Amino acid sequence: MKKIFLILGLVIIGIACNSKDDNPRPTKPEIATLLFPEKDQTCTQGVVIDQDRSNITFEWEPNKGADNFTLTVRNLLSNRIETYTTTETFKEITLSRNTPFSWFVISINTKSGDSTTSNLWKFYNAGEGVLSYPPFPAELLTPKSGSTTYSTTNIELNWNGTDVDNDISEYEVYLDSANPPTTRLVSGLTDQTYTLAPLTPNVYYWYVNTLDQAGNRTPSAVGQFKIE
Repeated sequence: MKKIFLILGLVIIGIACNSKDDNPRPTKPEIATLLFPEKDQTCTQGVVIDQDRSNITFEWEPNKGADNFTLTVRNLLSNRIETYTTTETFKEITLSRNTPFSWFVISINTKSGDSTTSNLWKFYNAGEGVLSYPPFPAELLTPKSGSTTYSTTNIELNWNGTDVDNDISEYEVYLDSANPPTTRLVSGLTDQTYTLAPLTPNVYYWYVNTLDQAGNRTPSAVGQFKIE
């Protein structure tokens, strides 16, 4: 009798193990690798619709664990965001020409609900007869917008500036307690960092102008931080 119970127990365990193997938990999707449009480059391979618009096919590598993708594209001049959902690893969309954009892809496993987000890339959609493109709006890194600090000294502003022509000449930093800031703190910077003079407790707004050798000037978004 004991042998019968032992055998039945082993059979039940075996069935349970096989059941688990037959229904593995969906895996978390890998992060998508972006392919095209290329990072910090001018996209000249779009299909021209007219003087102002062209069709661009976004592409990324297939990745394990994903059965759905959300492509997010931001117009860096208007800050308008468009999102597109697809089961493919490419998506053709219509974009304004002679305009900078950023994009990233969210990979989704619809069975588990898990998702991962790719890196963010920027590119310029080429314009007709354009020889020099303005810099991308600088990405403000620190202080993070909306953050609070309790130090009035040694506050360091950091940003990242890029340009498809690789001809950035300098940066200008604006900071004020009013939004938008109108006080220019410094110009002629070649580094992407600036340490502020001591400040009094308040809410501050700041942005960075990026200038290139052709005389183009591009403002960043406005960042905000608080000193208590």
